[in-house]
Amino acid sequence: MKKLGYIFVILFWLLASTVLGQGSWLDITVQTDNYAGETSWEILNEEEEVVAVSPPYQDNSLLTITKLLPAGDYQFIMMDAFGDGICCQFGDGFYRLHNACGLDTANYEFNTAVDTVDFTLNPCVPLVPGCTNDLANNYNPWATIDNGTCNVTECDSTETLVSMALTLDTWPAETGFTLVNIADGQPYDQVIPGEFNFGDQLATYTYDFCVSLGFELILVDEFGDGLNGSESGGEDGACVITACDTVIWELEDLAFTGFDDGNTVYSGAIFTEPCPPEPDVFGCMDDDYVDYNPLATVQDTCETLHVWGCTDLAAFNYDSLATISDNNSPCPINITIEDDGGDGWGNSKLGMIQGDQQWLFTMGPGSFEQSWTINLDSDAEVKLYYFQQGGAQQSSQELAFQTLHNSVLITNEAGDTLLSEGTNPFFNNGQGALQPFDEPNWPTYSFIPYCGDSCEPFSYGCTDELAQNYNAEVNTEDGSCYYQAGCTQAGYLEYYTQGYEADFDNGSCETLAVFGCTDVYAFNYDPEANVDNDSCIPVVVDCMDPEAYNYNVEANVSSDNCLYDAGCIGGPGEPYWLNDLCYAWVIEADPYCCSNEWDNTCQATYDYCSVTGIEAILAGEDLTVYPNPVGDVLTINQNVDLEVFDYSGRMIASKNNINTIETSLWAPGMYTVCIAYGSRSVVKRIIKQ
Repeated sequence: MKKLGYIFVILFWLLASTVLGQGSWLDITVQTDNYAGETSWEILNEEEEVVAVSPPYQDNSLLTITKLLPAGDYQFIMMDAFGDGICCQFGDGFYRLHNACGLDTANYEFNTAVDTVDFTLNPCVPLVPGCTNDLANNYNPWATIDNGTCNVTECDSTETLVSMALTLDTWPAETGFTLVNIADGQPYDQVIPGEFNFGDQLATYTYDFCVSLGFELILVDEFGDGLNGSESGGEDGACVITACDTVIWELEDLAFTGFDDGNTVYSGAIFTEPCPPEPDVFGCMDDDYVDYNPLATVQDTCETLHVWGCTDLAAFNYDSLATISDNNSPCPINITIEDDGGDGWGNSKLGMIQGDQQWLFTMGPGSFEQSWTINLDSDAEVKLYYFQQGGAQQSSQELAFQTLHNSVLITNEAGDTLLSEGTNPFFNNGQGALQPFDEPNWPTYSFIPYCGDSCEPFSYGCTDELAQNYNAEVNTEDGSCYYQAGCTQAGYLEYYTQGYEADFDNGSCETLAVFGCTDVYAFNYDPEANVDNDSCIPVVVDCMDPEAYNYNVEANVSSDNCLYDAGCIGGPGEPYWLNDLCYAWVIEADPYCCSNEWDNTCQATYDYCSVTGIEAILAGEDLTVYPNPVGDVLTINQNVDLEVFDYSGRMIASKNNINTIETSLWAPGMYTVCIAYGSRSVVKRIIKQ
């Protein structure tokens, strides 16, 4: 029988005592305060029996765990050992109860020793079809209802259990096979080309069957290149057959031909014999004992219990009686999962299994990164599963981690990385999807816990709590302790600068104290002072001229930003500051703009100065333009580029590299001539007669 079958998951583990249809799942969310070690909770049923308790919590953390309980009435008891609750004074803690069948409490806050909530759970267990038999090859630890897919292959004494593992290449749809029972000529299993699809790339499918006489294997490839995918730029497949824990056949030539004209790949008849019975191995089967034998199959006497402790001879806390390192159990493990695609998870679940222990965490909705901390009490392998929250008919690919969009990081308390995205073995040929969410190829992350042991290295320093340089981080005294010795005379500089009030004078008083302002940036800085007396006056830099418009009575350092009125009746703004060099240049060159009217010509001249720059204009005073007033020809004493504007600001001429310009056609009036030569610019006002 084919082991793999699609498993449609909504999620949850099934407690052995819970009958489907009579249970309900419950999300418990707790936001802790600064003292999470004081926080705990328990759930009582109608008989006042404790049916669930809190996990260990971290300070200032948000954690949601999920419990499956029988339907009924319950009491949730939230407790704080110190008696001040989890809110208000040492953080912003709260707790909340929720499930998908109508239970959704408020975010409860409390500032007392105990807070209770009575609630009712109606039957609410999501259907998770799958194999619930843990002895089956396709056992699903998260299934809540058995769908009849369990594959428990048991052979009688005359038969041999045989297993074929077929790994597909990059083009799985081309591959097919037939397994035939020689005893009766009937196929054990058969897949024709086309049944495997693109999602089966590099997937491994396992087939178990019982053999009495022998069997035949026929492999076919529709394209004609076999499992030799690398020949076309992909990856190769494989086929291995085992019996009695031994490889009895494996495909060596991957480049077999197609099935037309009888050119099939035929393994021939493969015969097997019943597996010899494995001999009993007597020994201690309890790993709490020194004489534990992991190969033992029959329990024998266990004599010497392990003594847990530090076994490192070079460690500060070496225990000569210890037989095994204690590994700091329980071990805090930090889990961080991130949605690199940025679209969150929408209340998906992250499941963890270690032996008989299971955890379930709710992710989202709309979260892009979430973290949890749990305690592990063993170094056994831990597996992580990701579940998409939704209907029961989702495809298996939707229930897998998408390597291109999710990352997971597992670290221990020491900061060691136990699992990261790069250790994921299920990355599927660059396509982003993992293997189908089916046993035995479930897309699981796994890691081996490591917490480090309890051994402490020697560290040296002052271990006297009464000493001034006491160091709580060291464990070995090195004679370096010192106490409150120093200058004890208040009239000396050392008394004020040593940082503490000494209780023993060590003769360090040397310099007499001089009080005053010691801030070099203050207005009244005293270079002779060595002890600041809080007398410093800040420097205020501003205009100190009472005649200026911006005079500042608070200023104590004069600036060059005083503003003065030019005394004109017009200008580009109010008031007409003489400090504006372009404005000063315009009214000096053309007094009309100051005493009569600020017209378009004045404004054009001012704008020209603003663009050209006053320095460049003043640098052009060696330029001669004549005659003025002008008749028929205007002359310049060197070649220039020029533009001519009339009284309204309209350009009437633009010339390059000239020293004369015809003016006979100009109408009588005033004109502005903007001249550029070399790196200089200048503006001249010309009158046409």
